[in-house]
Amino acid sequence: MCTVWHRPVVCKKQCRNEVDMKQKIISVVMAAALIAGAGQPALPYAAIRTASAGTSIVSAALGASHSAAVTQNGDLYCWGSNDNGQVGNGSDEQQDKPVKVLNNVVSAALGTAHSAAVTQNGDLYCWGSNDNGQLGDGSGEDQDKPVKVLSNAVSVSLGDLHSAAVTKNGDLYCWGSNTSGQLGDGSGEDQERPVKVLGNVETVSLGYAHSAAVTKSGELYVWGSNDNGQVGDASEEDQPKPVKILDNVSTVSLGEVHSAAITKNGDLYCWGNNDSGQLGDGSGEDQPKPVKILSNAKSVSLGGAHSTAITKNGDLYCWGSNDSGQLGDGTGEDQEKPVKVLNNVIAAASGTSHSAAVTKNGDLYCWGVNDSGQLGDGTGEYQEKPVKITISASASSVSVKIGDKTTVKKFKYEVTKVNANGTGEVALKGTSDKKNNKSFKKLNIGSSIKINGKAFQITSVASNAFNGYSNLQAVVIGKNVTSIGNKSFNNCKKLNKITINSSKLKSVGNKAINGINKKARIKVPKTSLKSYKKLFKAKAGYKKTMKISK
Repeated sequence: MCTVWHRPVVCKKQCRNEVDMKQKIISVVMAAALIAGAGQPALPYAAIRTASAGTSIVSAALGASHSAAVTQNGDLYCWGSNDNGQVGNGSDEQQDKPVKVLNNVVSAALGTAHSAAVTQNGDLYCWGSNDNGQLGDGSGEDQDKPVKVLSNAVSVSLGDLHSAAVTKNGDLYCWGSNTSGQLGDGSGEDQERPVKVLGNVETVSLGYAHSAAVTKSGELYVWGSNDNGQVGDASEEDQPKPVKILDNVSTVSLGEVHSAAITKNGDLYCWGNNDSGQLGDGSGEDQPKPVKILSNAKSVSLGGAHSTAITKNGDLYCWGSNDSGQLGDGTGEDQEKPVKVLNNVIAAASGTSHSAAVTKNGDLYCWGVNDSGQLGDGTGEYQEKPVKITISASASSVSVKIGDKTTVKKFKYEVTKVNANGTGEVALKGTSDKKNNKSFKKLNIGSSIKINGKAFQITSVASNAFNGYSNLQAVVIGKNVTSIGNKSFNNCKKLNKITINSSKLKSVGNKAINGINKKARIKVPKTSLKSYKKLFKAKAGYKKTMKISK
């Protein structure tokens, strides 16, 4: 099928062997541009680190017509096309400049018209278009704000209409469209919720309708659409299940219908469609098996029909389609072999028809198509050479992180969980009062505290929090507490009344109430009486002279 791409002044015809581009195509990009050198796993986004003026950026992702960046303090900004709510700001209006969407984010990935982010505590959020279940929430409905889909995630990658994530234990989950077998489960059926496909996975990258994963042992598996040889198995047959292609691989990136991988010794291989020279071998011919293109490569990122790679000495090379200036060389001409565009580069990313790079001094540059504001410079004009982009620090706030400590009204807390919306959970660590303070007789542990204006539930009493507080007589434990730590009230000799308002209590630590008043009364919720008796009588230091009642 032939598709005509449009841009101001220039009109260039592209034929893609029965692939309908429609200028929305790909998700791809975010997959393989790394700051890390060869031998380290690819992230499902382009990691971009910068210390430039304005807010410091640590990672970025490019999609079909929208873009995203994560700041040093974990704020996620998105901009560009927003027809399906893919920016995530609750509207469907195009955003020509970065808009803050989430807090406490560690990585992001963008698809054609959907987006995803992983938070510091491993929660995966998705939003945007959901026609084929690509958000993974089971609703099939578009979402213009982030929706939680998985826990314990470490990385995510998005395709045109499908998505994938790797969990902390190395399990790979896929969901969304499966018309070409791109989910890898062998069913050919769309999946509206995550389905486990592989184990022992280090990293994943998705293209338009094909997928790839590198295992922890360096084996590269590819599956899905294969009409241009993009799977790399020397056939043009779609593969509904993972097929092993290479060994000794450190990173992988997929484009619309082409693919690339870097081996642990720095050799870059490309294969698949080559209509615009995106394989970089100078032939213009499709390649159904990997072909070596460069040596000494550190990272690679593929776009719609162009490619970018960084060598170990920091040189950025681009090649392939250049109809929107996405190669950044200022010519607007396709390049069938790698062309050096920048030096001192530490990371690069490719979208459908736009690109981004960060230099060693921390400057973030974007270039290429800009008809949906995806460059983030506010002009809407195509850029054939790199343009510096900054995100204003004025809109950014200090983020709370796991392990942060705070004191509220003399009580000490430690952050144990942070949600994407800035809320979270804390553990009560104790008080600034001295252990022998005669006025410290009553302790009321509430349900939550505020940090930076956000509610953080008090979900635990830490070990040794009130160990040895000799004058403490009464304790009220709030409704959100799920655990009481070891020796938390150990040797509180005058403590004779404990009221537990929480029905969520799951654990009471060793010697938690050891040494309290022998006739202490512990009041618990009616529905929890039986289970709470077991908790306190197990190893907490409970004495027969004490009483647990509702």
